[in-house]
Amino acid sequence: MLPEKTSVDKFFHTLFGGHDHIVAGDRFETKPKLMGNIVEEASRYAFPLYTVNPIHPSIDFAYGYDPKKYEPNKPRRADLNCTSLKNLMFEIDGIPLDDQLELLFRSGIPWTAIVFSGNKSYHAILSLEDNLGEPHTQEGVEQYKQVWKRLAALINAEYAGKIVSLNEGVLDEATKNPSRFSRFPNYMRSGHLQRIEFMGTKCSMATLNKILEKCPLVKAPETNFVDVANFAKNDKQFWALCPKGLRNWIKYPEEWGNADGNYPRLRNIAYWSKREVTKNPDLLMSILDKHTFDYLNQIGYSREKIENVKRNIRRIFQESD
Repeated sequence: MLPEKTSVDKFFHTLFGGHDHIVAGDRFETKPKLMGNIVEEASRYAFPLYTVNPIHPSIDFAYGYDPKKYEPNKPRRADLNCTSLKNLMFEIDGIPLDDQLELLFRSGIPWTAIVFSGNKSYHAILSLEDNLGEPHTQEGVEQYKQVWKRLAALINAEYAGKIVSLNEGVLDEATKNPSRFSRFPNYMRSGHLQRIEFMGTKCSMATLNKILEKCPLVKAPETNFVDVANFAKNDKQFWALCPKGLRNWIKYPEEWGNADGNYPRLRNIAYWSKREVTKNPDLLMSILDKHTFDYLNQIGYSREKIENVKRNIRRIFQESD
């Protein structure tokens, strides 16, 4: 174990990238801020909580699922808004603190960090080098949760078999969500420090796969998973890979379109499509011509503006990922 002097800066730069945004504050906080700024402000402001995975700073990817409830360009803490799915958090409760630590280390999981909650539990974090699923997709979130469940089953099996003779689990299942809050290190809670108890390194996918081989199997949800490795090359593939929120943005511009001011939405459509659906700007342009641009032109969004949008979309696709 590392001593308590392990810095908050090292902790967050191990879990996150320099351009990542996280939500930090009390449980009502929703606005993502640049991770580096959060760390700098930590000495001046009290941050009891932070999101265990980064959150997109400007888009709510759940908008298309319920346009009446969500706003497209108002970011918030939500699973679909996680920009990466690399950090898994586990919380043990209901057994003595010393037994919790023993259980965590006996599990054989190479923890990246363990933080004392300042109360009755430890928060153990496994940070991976790669995503467990495609961010901003239901399939990606489900893949993330399935890995969490399998690792949780391993910990619970260790608890039932080697710590005490009980068949029930000790993990808080609510922590399986990638947008879950965890305890911010170095925050005082009821007179106790939320301290970094252990600091390790990131875990490779090869190491994770070896651990998963030892995990009890859990029932997988029924999902129509589509491999996005090669991306879409035609209309049929485009719609097969297209997330519901993006599909609704493209097919139903009457829900957001105006005679002016549409570029931010069209830009976000381009970035979202490039990241998750296709690397071919011509394919996206043909889709937008059929479902989006014609309607926008009908309500007063000029052809000249549409041509400017197309030029900007091509530039977006030429940018390096």
